[in-house]
Amino acid sequence: MIKALNIDKLRFDMGDYVLSLQAVSVRVGGRERLRCVDLDVKRGAFAALVGSAGAGKSLTLACIAGARRAARGRVRYFGYEIRSFARERIARLGIVGTQSEPQPFGTMSVLDTVVVGALLRHPRIGKARARARDVLALTGLTERAMLPFAALGDVDRKRLEVARALATDPQVLLLDDIAAGLDRAGIDALTTLLARARTTGLTVVAAARTLDRIPGRPDAVSAIEGGRTVELPAAAPADVRA
Repeated sequence: MIKALNIDKLRFDMGDYVLSLQAVSVRVGGRERLRCVDLDVKRGAFAALVGSAGAGKSLTLACIAGARRAARGRVRYFGYEIRSFARERIARLGIVGTQSEPQPFGTMSVLDTVVVGALLRHPRIGKARARARDVLALTGLTERAMLPFAALGDVDRKRLEVARALATDPQVLLLDDIAAGLDRAGIDALTTLLARARTTGLTVVAAARTLDRIPGRPDAVSAIEGGRTVELPAAAPADVRA
Protein backbone atom coordinates (compact mmCIF):
# COMPACT_ATOMS: atom_id res chain seq x y z
CA MET A 1 0.00 0.00 0.00
CA ILE A 2 2.84 2.38 0.82
CA LYS A 3 5.79 2.47 -1.53
CA ALA A 4 7.97 4.93 0.39
CA LEU A 5 7.82 2.88 3.57
CA ASN A 6 8.52 -0.82 3.94
CA ILE A 7 6.18 -1.83 6.75
CA ASP A 8 7.82 -5.25 7.07
CA LYS A 9 11.09 -3.60 8.17
CA LEU A 10 9.53 -1.58 10.98
CA ARG A 11 9.82 -2.59 14.64
CA PHE A 12 6.68 -4.27 15.90
CA ASP A 13 7.34 -3.70 19.60
CA MET A 14 3.80 -2.30 19.77
CA GLY A 15 2.30 -5.69 18.98
CA ASP A 16 -0.86 -5.29 16.91
CA TYR A 17 -0.96 -1.51 17.36
CA VAL A 18 -0.19 0.89 14.54
CA LEU A 19 -0.72 4.05 16.61
CA SER A 20 -0.11 4.75 20.27
CA LEU A 21 -0.49 8.05 22.11
CA GLN A 22 0.67 8.12 25.72
CA ALA A 23 0.03 11.04 28.11
CA VAL A 24 0.03 13.53 25.22
CA SER A 25 -0.41 17.20 26.02
CA VAL A 26 -0.62 20.12 23.57
CA ARG A 27 -0.43 23.85 24.27
CA VAL A 28 -2.20 26.38 22.06
CA GLY A 29 -1.80 30.11 22.64
CA GLY A 30 0.01 29.46 25.91
CA ARG A 31 -2.82 27.30 27.28
CA GLU A 32 -2.84 23.54 27.68
CA ARG A 33 -5.61 22.27 25.43
CA LEU A 34 -4.74 18.58 25.60
CA ARG A 35 -3.80 17.47 29.10
CA CYS A 36 -3.46 13.71 29.07
CA VAL A 37 -4.52 11.84 25.96
CA ASP A 38 -3.96 8.10 25.70
CA LEU A 39 -5.01 6.27 22.55
CA ASP A 40 -4.08 2.90 21.07
CA VAL A 41 -5.22 1.86 17.60
CA LYS A 42 -4.76 -1.59 16.13
CA ARG A 43 -3.57 -2.06 12.57
CA GLY A 44 -6.53 -2.32 10.19
CA ALA A 45 -9.02 -1.18 12.84
CA PHE A 46 -11.78 1.40 12.61
CA ALA A 47 -11.38 3.48 15.78
CA ALA A 48 -13.78 6.21 16.91
CA LEU A 49 -12.94 9.21 19.09
CA VAL A 50 -16.03 10.89 20.53
CA GLY A 51 -16.49 13.98 22.69
CA SER A 52 -18.30 17.28 22.95
CA ALA A 53 -17.36 20.41 21.02
CA GLY A 54 -13.99 21.70 22.20
CA ALA A 55 -13.13 18.45 23.97
CA GLY A 56 -9.90 18.02 21.99
CA LYS A 57 -10.84 15.60 19.21
CA SER A 58 -9.57 17.69 16.31
CA LEU A 59 -6.45 18.68 18.23
CA THR A 60 -5.68 15.02 18.92
CA LEU A 61 -5.91 14.17 15.22
CA ALA A 62 -3.81 17.23 14.35
CA CYS A 63 -1.18 16.05 16.80
CA ILE A 64 -1.06 12.61 15.13
CA ALA A 65 -0.84 14.18 11.66
CA GLY A 66 1.94 16.60 12.60
CA ALA A 67 -0.19 19.74 12.21
CA ARG A 68 0.32 20.36 15.95
CA ARG A 69 3.29 19.31 18.04
CA ALA A 70 2.79 17.70 21.43
CA ALA A 71 4.50 19.46 24.31
CA ARG A 72 4.76 16.23 26.28
CA GLY A 73 4.00 12.56 25.90
CA ARG A 74 4.64 10.00 23.18
CA VAL A 75 3.18 9.64 19.69
CA ARG A 76 4.29 6.35 18.16
CA TYR A 77 3.64 4.86 14.74
CA PHE A 78 4.60 1.21 14.32
CA GLY A 79 6.79 1.68 17.38
CA TYR A 80 8.59 4.77 16.07
CA GLU A 81 8.35 8.09 17.89
CA ILE A 82 6.95 10.69 15.45
CA ARG A 83 6.03 13.49 17.87
CA SER A 84 8.60 15.90 16.44
CA PHE A 85 8.01 15.05 12.77
CA ALA A 86 6.67 17.65 10.33
CA ARG A 87 3.30 17.11 8.69
CA GLU A 88 4.71 16.33 5.25
CA ARG A 89 7.09 13.74 6.67
CA ILE A 90 4.24 12.06 8.55
CA ALA A 91 2.14 12.06 5.37
CA ARG A 92 4.98 10.35 3.52
CA LEU A 93 5.12 7.77 6.28
CA GLY A 94 1.45 7.02 5.66
CA ILE A 95 -0.72 9.09 8.02
CA VAL A 96 -3.08 11.58 6.37
CA GLY A 97 -6.25 13.32 7.44
CA THR A 98 -9.35 15.09 6.21
CA GLN A 99 -11.04 18.31 7.23
CA SER A 100 -14.62 18.65 8.44
CA GLU A 101 -15.10 21.50 5.98
CA PRO A 102 -13.52 20.51 2.63
CA GLN A 103 -11.48 23.29 1.06
CA PRO A 104 -11.22 23.60 -2.74
CA PHE A 105 -7.97 24.08 -4.61
CA GLY A 106 -9.10 27.20 -6.47
CA THR A 107 -11.10 26.25 -9.56
CA MET A 108 -9.40 22.89 -10.04
CA SER A 109 -11.48 19.98 -11.26
CA VAL A 110 -12.32 16.97 -9.11
CA LEU A 111 -9.75 14.90 -11.01
CA ASP A 112 -6.94 17.44 -10.67
CA THR A 113 -7.69 17.88 -6.96
CA VAL A 114 -7.18 14.15 -6.41
CA VAL A 115 -4.06 14.19 -8.62
CA VAL A 116 -2.52 16.63 -6.11
CA GLY A 117 -2.85 13.96 -3.44
CA ALA A 118 -1.54 11.21 -5.71
CA LEU A 119 1.63 13.20 -6.48
CA LEU A 120 2.86 12.44 -2.96
CA ARG A 121 3.58 8.84 -4.02
CA HIS A 122 3.62 9.20 -7.80
CA PRO A 123 5.78 12.17 -8.87
CA ARG A 124 5.26 11.42 -12.57
CA ILE A 125 2.06 13.16 -13.65
CA GLY A 126 0.90 10.27 -15.81
CA LYS A 127 1.07 7.78 -12.95
CA ALA A 128 -0.48 10.29 -10.55
CA ARG A 129 -3.38 10.83 -12.91
CA ALA A 130 -3.89 7.08 -13.32
CA ARG A 131 -3.89 6.63 -9.53
CA ALA A 132 -6.34 9.52 -9.17
CA ARG A 133 -8.75 7.89 -11.63
CA ASP A 134 -8.62 4.66 -9.63
CA VAL A 135 -9.49 6.57 -6.47
CA LEU A 136 -12.35 8.39 -8.20
CA ALA A 137 -13.78 5.00 -9.19
CA LEU A 138 -13.46 3.79 -5.60
CA THR A 139 -15.19 6.85 -4.18
CA GLY A 140 -17.96 7.09 -6.79
CA LEU A 141 -16.72 10.33 -8.34
CA THR A 142 -15.77 9.17 -11.84
CA GLU A 143 -18.72 10.88 -13.53
CA ARG A 144 -17.85 14.13 -11.76
CA ALA A 145 -14.14 14.07 -12.62
CA MET A 146 -14.15 17.25 -14.70
CA LEU A 147 -16.45 19.28 -12.47
CA PRO A 148 -15.11 22.07 -10.23
CA PHE A 149 -15.55 21.89 -6.47
CA ALA A 150 -18.27 24.56 -6.57
CA ALA A 151 -20.50 22.30 -8.71
CA LEU A 152 -20.52 19.48 -6.15
CA GLY A 153 -23.21 18.77 -3.57
CA ASP A 154 -22.43 18.29 0.11
CA VAL A 155 -21.97 14.51 -0.04
CA ASP A 156 -19.72 14.67 -3.10
CA ARG A 157 -17.59 17.36 -1.47
CA LYS A 158 -17.03 14.96 1.43
CA ARG A 159 -16.27 12.14 -1.03
CA LEU A 160 -13.70 14.39 -2.68
CA GLU A 161 -12.06 15.19 0.66
CA VAL A 162 -11.72 11.46 1.38
CA ALA A 163 -10.56 10.77 -2.19
CA ARG A 164 -7.80 13.35 -1.95
CA ALA A 165 -6.53 11.64 1.21
CA LEU A 166 -6.84 8.11 -0.21
CA ALA A 167 -4.84 9.14 -3.28
CA THR A 168 -1.77 9.43 -1.05
CA ASP A 169 -2.00 5.65 -0.37
CA PRO A 170 -2.17 6.00 3.41
CA GLN A 171 -1.75 3.35 6.07
CA VAL A 172 -3.79 5.47 8.52
CA LEU A 173 -6.69 7.75 7.56
CA LEU A 174 -7.76 10.41 10.09
CA LEU A 175 -11.34 11.64 9.67
CA ASP A 176 -12.12 14.87 11.51
CA ASP A 177 -15.91 15.09 11.81
CA ILE A 178 -16.18 14.08 8.17
CA ALA A 179 -19.97 13.65 8.39
CA ALA A 180 -20.60 17.18 9.69
CA GLY A 181 -23.62 18.71 7.96
CA LEU A 182 -24.78 15.47 6.34
CA ASP A 183 -28.12 13.77 6.79
CA ARG A 184 -28.48 10.05 7.43
CA ALA A 185 -28.35 9.20 3.72
CA GLY A 186 -25.11 11.14 3.35
CA ILE A 187 -23.55 9.38 6.33
CA ASP A 188 -24.61 6.03 4.88
CA ALA A 189 -22.94 6.95 1.58
CA LEU A 190 -19.67 7.68 3.39
CA THR A 191 -20.05 4.44 5.35
CA THR A 192 -20.22 2.47 2.09
CA LEU A 193 -17.23 4.35 0.67
CA LEU A 194 -15.07 3.68 3.73
CA ALA A 195 -16.05 0.01 3.82
CA ARG A 196 -14.70 -0.34 0.28
CA ALA A 197 -11.52 1.56 1.13
CA ARG A 198 -10.84 -0.59 4.19
CA THR A 199 -10.71 -3.84 2.21
CA THR A 200 -7.01 -3.07 1.61
CA GLY A 201 -6.22 -3.08 5.35
CA LEU A 202 -6.53 0.67 5.85
CA THR A 203 -6.62 1.85 9.48
CA VAL A 204 -9.20 4.56 10.21
CA VAL A 205 -9.49 6.94 13.17
CA ALA A 206 -12.71 8.95 13.01
CA ALA A 207 -13.62 11.78 15.38
CA ALA A 208 -17.13 13.11 15.97
CA ARG A 209 -19.32 14.42 18.78
CA THR A 210 -21.42 11.26 18.89
CA LEU A 211 -21.24 7.76 17.50
CA ASP A 212 -24.20 8.28 15.19
CA ARG A 213 -22.02 10.81 13.29
CA ILE A 214 -19.33 8.21 12.66
CA PRO A 215 -19.62 6.78 9.11
CA GLY A 216 -19.42 3.10 9.99
CA ARG A 217 -19.34 0.67 12.87
CA PRO A 218 -16.11 1.20 14.85
CA ASP A 219 -14.09 -1.67 16.29
CA ALA A 220 -13.09 0.46 19.27
CA VAL A 221 -14.37 3.68 20.83
CA SER A 222 -12.44 6.20 22.95
CA ALA A 223 -13.94 9.25 24.63
CA ILE A 224 -12.27 12.60 25.23
CA GLU A 225 -13.44 15.44 27.45
CA GLY A 226 -11.66 18.58 28.60
CA GLY A 227 -8.49 17.56 26.79
CA ARG A 228 -8.31 14.16 28.51
CA THR A 229 -9.28 10.71 27.40
CA VAL A 230 -11.82 9.30 29.82
CA GLU A 231 -13.10 5.86 30.68
CA LEU A 232 -16.25 4.93 28.80
CA PRO A 233 -19.33 3.84 30.73
CA ALA A 234 -20.02 0.11 30.98
CA ALA A 235 -22.71 0.34 28.29
CA ALA A 236 -20.33 1.83 25.72
CA PRO A 237 -19.85 1.84 22.82
CA ALA A 238 -23.47 1.19 21.92
CA ASP A 239 -24.89 3.88 24.21
CA VAL A 240 -22.38 6.66 23.49
CA ARG A 241 -24.71 9.09 21.78
CA ALA A 242 -24.21 12.46 23.44
